[in-house]
Amino acid sequence: MTDEAIASVGAKVLQELGGACGKPRVAALARTARGEFCWVELGGPGRWFTEKESMKSADAAYRRAVTDGMPEGFVYKVPASTPSGFIKFDGYKNGTLIDAKNLHYPDNFANPSTGKLKFPTAETTAMKKRVAASNGVPVVWYMNNERTATALRLWAIDDDVKGIEFVFRSVAITG
Repeated sequence: MTDEAIASVGAKVLQELGGACGKPRVAALARTARGEFCWVELGGPGRWFTEKESMKSADAAYRRAVTDGMPEGFVYKVPASTPSGFIKFDGYKNGTLIDAKNLHYPDNFANPSTGKLKFPTAETTAMKKRVAASNGVPVVWYMNNERTATALRLWAIDDDVKGIEFVFRSVAITG
């Protein structure tokens, strides 16, 4: 395919993406640190970056599934009052900051009669930081375990953490 033909196809795709759902959006084709290409939505409170990430293969597979194919090594960073100066998200799409959590709390993490967390966890701390960094942009955590999603949802309600939604999305992961 010639460069002109590729540019024409790219322009057509951008035009269609820009009019999707009646909301003007801008997207770009980006290359990850591993040499993979993917479409990313521009805008929002942060920016896309490539970086070397280290995660379990099951976590990477879940992330890829819920972010519509976002490859490992591509992150969306939002400025924050943290030592690094930012908070990383797995994606940004349709005006929403996205995190994929292939997380399964053991039974002893939640009270069996209420389903609520017995104590704060690393995720509850991360949740507060992400909501604070989002500056009002909605945050969605996709969870691969319904009980864990429910426990975190109830914890957020009890601690009055607003601006985050927990969505159970089961994905079969092999390997």
